[in-house]
Amino acid sequence: MRLNLTSSFTAPADAGDRNNLIEVLTSGLVSLVALALLYIVARQHQLVGHVLAETLSIVVSGAIFVVTWNVRRFIASNYLLVVGTASLFIAGFDLIHVLTYPGMDLIAGGGTNLTTQTWLGSRFLLATALLAAPLAIGRRVTVRGLGLAFALLSALLIATIFYWPIFPTTYIEGVGLTPFKRFS
Repeated sequence: MRLNLTSSFTAPADAGDRNNLIEVLTSGLVSLVALALLYIVARQHQLVGHVLAETLSIVVSGAIFVVTWNVRRFIASNYLLVVGTASLFIAGFDLIHVLTYPGMDLIAGGGTNLTTQTWLGSRFLLATALLAAPLAIGRRVTVRGLGLAFALLSALLIATIFYWPIFPTTYIEGVGLTPFKRFS
């Protein structure tokens, strides 16, 4: 048995750690540049800025769903399963919000009230998911059941906004936000 007395107790700098730091700094810089560009575009053209910001929100919600879907068999927490499944429907509602936005002219007669109602519908879905998620902890929950529940809730919200028009008014042209919207 031989002892190596020439070895040092200090470990050499790991090249992997250095590369990780460079990646983190690069990602941060790219994110800051993207946010600065979004801010500049939004100041120059409000509609384009809004569509870009909402598109980012849709992509993030979609990504949360995709990650949850792909790890659903491995996660022990039903909390994440509820929030991840709801994210798909939240992304859908955010897309409807973008399509109803004044200036897009994709839905005739929509107006600011309709776009505010769809935005609020998206927030209601998120609130429902965040309130329901703790109730799912320790219980048997299926993706199919969650998907059906959020699909039904989304359909009900869409029906109250577009088909039955009984969703409370959220914005009045020339007046502004209603008390319902401010309270919500």
